[in-house]
Amino acid sequence: MRQFFIDEKLDIGITVCLNQDIKHHLIDVLRFKDGDIIRLVDNTNQPYKALISLDNNLSAKVIEKFESVEKKGKIIYCCCMIKKDRWQWLIEKAVEFNCDVIVPVISERTIIHIDEKIEKKVERWNKIALMAAQQCNRTDLVKVEKPIKLKQIVQYKSTNNLVAYEKEKGNYLYDLIDDN
Repeated sequence: MRQFFIDEKLDIGITVCLNQDIKHHLIDVLRFKDGDIIRLVDNTNQPYKALISLDNNLSAKVIEKFESVEKKGKIIYCCCMIKKDRWQWLIEKAVEFNCDVIVPVISERTIIHIDEKIEKKVERWNKIALMAAQQCNRTDLVKVEKPIKLKQIVQYKSTNNLVAYEKEKGNYLYDLIDDN
């Protein structure tokens, strides 16, 4: 079932007009027909099942509320930037692995150069995160922040901080995560 995020509060019985991006994707790309079912997530991260109607404006009538799952913690993923295609892939995978915030980091050896078009790039990265969230049926959106320098990473320090190190021999990720 295809999922889309809606910028308003939903409830059973409500009919909502879907925006042009969703309309284009449903009709022109996916070839959905009148009466097909989609999944909508409202601005409170609550998922619903909805029936689409192909009238003048594409609309969807909410017919069922799904059970929502509450997350235990917040995952902030700080990662040094890599080349464009790989970076976009990394954003998709971070969303699928359930992180909440992605923080691009610029280190001494980062080969990516940040220019004056950074606002547009961050906007594009957030759109990639939105599409990935819709595809994997997440009920919350992932925010991709503006790139920061490595020295600024301390502002994201929390109670549990993990750093991947390829030569580590004694600690394993599953040993470091508390199940409670």
